[in-house]
Amino acid sequence: MLLANCLFRMGAAAILLSNCRSHHHCSKYQVIHTVCTHKGNNDKCFNCVYQEEDDNGCIGVSLSKDLMVVAGEDLKEYFTTMDA
Repeated sequence: MLLANCLFRMGAAAILLSNCRSHHHCSKYQVIHTVCTHKGNNDKCFNCVYQEEDDNGCIGVSLSKDLMVVAGEDLKEYFTTMDA
């Protein structure tokens, strides 16, 4: 679910950032401002990336054909919010 997390902000910050004080000396960047956009209430966004089990019992991630459109709209809203 890493792809969904990175695209739709459901925990990706935990992977990309650290608040551990012992990492301060080796950090390259400092977060000054954050903006959050939420698209989970839109069915098209919610269903474009999901985890499911196939016939053989292997768990995988399914991507819908709407993924690129949804990701583009989300990025557009994100950058518009940042400018405001």
